[in-house]
Amino acid sequence: PHGECVPAACNFPHSNKKPGLACACAYGYKEKVPIMQPFQGAEILFGICDPIPCVGDDSNHEAGPGCRCADGYNGTVTMEADGSVIQADCVPAKCAVDNAIGDGTECHCKDGYQGSVTWKGPHARGACRPARCSIQNSNGKPGLECKCLDGYDGSILPDSAVCS
Repeated sequence: PHGECVPAACNFPHSNKKPGLACACAYGYKEKVPIMQPFQGAEILFGICDPIPCVGDDSNHEAGPGCRCADGYNGTVTMEADGSVIQADCVPAKCAVDNAIGDGTECHCKDGYQGSVTWKGPHARGACRPARCSIQNSNGKPGLECKCLDGYDGSILPDSAVCS
């Protein structure tokens, strides 16, 4: 006899692309159909790899390698030892927008400020600027400096105001 034995190619969807006995499902996937040579002497390996479910209340619930903490959250993503689930342990991310309070999805502009906060992963974006003061009989100053003019009484609150 003569010839050559080389590792079979591992080139099916969601495989790790490593030839021969190193062939397996890529990170974030598990075997649905075992990896094998489809027939004796085949130069390729075949298997079916399905995405592993992503669990965790504050995860993005994207199965497979895309499992992450949801926008507005920070944390770690780990796979169970048996490969049954990918667990995302997430906590609210710190909100670093000036004049905003709260963390994670609870982050919003402080009283007397207007604007919006959005999230891209664990990073807060947006702006909170002093709110316009257009209340009749007020001093017209922005934000928390908005007061009723001398000679007028009333209360100026973030959601409603009257100076009479």
